[in-house]
Amino acid sequence: MLESIRGLFITGVDAPDGDGNDEAGGDGEEGEGDDDEGGGDFVDFEATGGDPSLTTAAVGSSSTTTSAAGPSSSRDALASKKAALKARFDEEYDDPTGPSMDFYSEKKAEISSQLELNRAEFALITDLEARAQLEGYIPGTYVRIVLSSVPAELIQYFDPAYPLLVGGLLPAESHSSQPSSFNFVQVRLKRHRWFTRPLKTNDPLIVSLGWRRFQIIPIYSLDDHSIRMRMLKYTPEHMHCYGTFWGPGVLPNTGFCAFNTVADGAETGGFRISQIVKKLKLTGTPFKIFKNTAFIKGMFSSAL
Repeated sequence: MLESIRGLFITGVDAPDGDGNDEAGGDGEEGEGDDDEGGGDFVDFEATGGDPSLTTAAVGSSSTTTSAAGPSSSRDALASKKAALKARFDEEYDDPTGPSMDFYSEKKAEISSQLELNRAEFALITDLEARAQLEGYIPGTYVRIVLSSVPAELIQYFDPAYPLLVGGLLPAESHSSQPSSFNFVQVRLKRHRWFTRPLKTNDPLIVSLGWRRFQIIPIYSLDDHSIRMRMLKYTPEHMHCYGTFWGPGVLPNTGFCAFNTVADGAETGGFRISQIVKKLKLTGTPFKIFKNTAFIKGMFSSAL
């Protein structure tokens, strides 16, 4: 057995009777090696799905397929598979054929569809009172309001050409039924650029908040790195700060407006605040005395 395979090695000596066959065999092997080095017949393992039987069949018929169709068929199969994978990816993540909407448009479409569904369901209710209890009074509905304890001036000066604004308070905002609705309210405010003087802590302000207009004594503060609320003596320039005061409870994110006074010029309104002054006493020695004026010595240089 060793003698039969000795000629396959470099150190082996070829048999004299098998020179032609061995050379032919060697040439054949070299040709197969060249064929393998050149790549041989192209086999598309992705198209066959990794099936060895399909691969063997493709290898067996490669000579006829290559001569008939050429390498274009394998390229077409690979391109079709890539297109299928891309279509699957687009369908899962970013479908170009579907409507491209951002988050806001998507939520707006959801709300619109829900409103249409609600209208369709409420339209099936024939009893108007039951529908009003479930849906409420839609805009444009004629309602009748009964007002009690109305002053006589309302009837005396009533003009149908001017509309009346009717508003209400939530149960938590009505202090008549719930006295505990008054608590500490924290607001975020900024001094208007047209108001030249800074606002000072504990100076009264008139606040128009919701349906109410009342007077407050705020305490201004800043959020010190979310650790504590640092009190401010004056409001900062060109930036927001927090104000805390005792007042009626309101819903979060409710807008408001504050004024220092609501008096019109020289006329004193019925709802205004008094001017705050500070008493200052200075002592000194008269230096020169005239008829209505005098020079006082040591008035600003006296010992503290």
